[in-house]
Amino acid sequence: MMLSFRQDSSYWCLDDISVTYNGVQLWQDGGFEASPLTSYYTYCNLNGASSDNGAISTKCVNSGSYCYHDGSYTYSDYLSQAFTTVIGGSYNISFWLANQGGTPNSALVIIG
Repeated sequence: MMLSFRQDSSYWCLDDISVTYNGVQLWQDGGFEASPLTSYYTYCNLNGASSDNGAISTKCVNSGSYCYHDGSYTYSDYLSQAFTTVIGGSYNISFWLANQGGTPNSALVIIG
């Protein structure tokens, strides 16, 4: 699953990601408590987005002590994590996301 963020005028806050299958948690460190970011996640700033790129932060936590805080400017940042799936399986995906600013901005979740 990949998450894409762009926030030209402020920041996105992401926390409490969960992906479950038959009650089993597949997403690792959904609360961003196990720093650094690269322990479980792949982070990509493909187009060299400027400003405050994605990072683990204490600035806008929903629960726990940390969250993902992203103020990528002009282009999007990408955050992803791979997990094993079962064809035809049903998955429960949830997360907490807060927009701290105005426009232009975008948040996109890509599942594939």
